[in-house]
Amino acid sequence: MRHGRSIDPSTGRIVRDAGLLSDLDRHALEEAIKIKERGEASEIVCVAIAPGASTGAIQDALGMGADRAEHIADPLLEGSDMLATSRVLASVLASVGADLIMFGPQGEDSFGGVLCAAVGGRLGLPVLSQCIELTIADQRATVMRQSEAGYETLTAALPCLVSVSAEINQPRYVSVRGKLLARRKPHNLTPLSGTGVDPSMVGTAGAGTEVLGLREPPPRGERRTISDGPDAAAQVLEFLREKKLLP
Repeated sequence: MRHGRSIDPSTGRIVRDAGLLSDLDRHALEEAIKIKERGEASEIVCVAIAPGASTGAIQDALGMGADRAEHIADPLLEGSDMLATSRVLASVLASVGADLIMFGPQGEDSFGGVLCAAVGGRLGLPVLSQCIELTIADQRATVMRQSEAGYETLTAALPCLVSVSAEINQPRYVSVRGKLLARRKPHNLTPLSGTGVDPSMVGTAGAGTEVLGLREPPPRGERRTISDGPDAAAQVLEFLREKKLLP
């Protein structure tokens, strides 16, 4: 889910508006759709923790090709960090019982890149990360990923978790027909009580991190604005000479 990047100065939290389907998550969904199109999966379930108003993002996922959505929305979740979020996701995913759980590279609002591993740890399942190529065969997932040392091939038995790289594919657009079909697909809106997670384990109470302060970035150094015009180049040269960057 992608939200606005503004921060509420009174809480130090990212402002959670209605949100859009994250461009990074689209890569994971696209790969899941390809797996189903090859006949290697029977159902795609979109699981999201987002404000109740985020129906547009869920509809986008259903329009792309997900078969149903499990949408967890509750004011008690406000202030949850990735630690608390992983508790809820793990609980919901355990009830879904998926053979393959796919994540985008990272969240566009946090850029933490650890949620997939945190959920995998809670579920006790193997995690394959940074996937640029994925194959499913003989109840095993095999991924190729690029590292500083070159290309690596990793494999794990199903069920497992896979986080994809943005290089894995080019997500499809949501067609008009897809948008119409999305309205008929199940979209289950569930409060925190439906996940089995104790309220004390989410929100600020269940978070492992705390915002200690919020302040404006320091002002930049001296700068000069040069408008485009016939003497723009001369102004640039004069500025560089002033700074003794040119003889």
